[in-house]
Amino acid sequence: MSHLPLLRKDAHHAPRLQAPRRGPQVCACLLLTGVCALMLPVILSIVESLAGGPLLLRNVTVAPPPPDAVQRLRAAVGVPGVLDGAQRATVEEDLLASVGWLLERSLAAR
Repeated sequence: MSHLPLLRKDAHHAPRLQAPRRGPQVCACLLLTGVCALMLPVILSIVESLAGGPLLLRNVTVAPPPPDAVQRLRAAVGVPGVLDGAQRATVEEDLLASVGWLLERSLAAR
């Protein structure tokens, strides 16, 4: 029998290491992450104001307004009997113009 605890035959008396306590570390990491997430917009706005412009490039394009024919069609949608009377030719022309505009817009996006 050895005087060293790890070399003894009866290993059930060997000293055991305690598991490290991770609770405080996890709480501290979550708290730090939350504070950073809350402060990120403020930090970005400060950096953008110091840089004199937007820090991230924003690829935003504004679509041109639709032609008048589309506006007239939108207004005529709720009116009953539009296709029955004398306005039928005007509505058909507006429909053709609107379809042409939508086709041009979809082909330009490709």
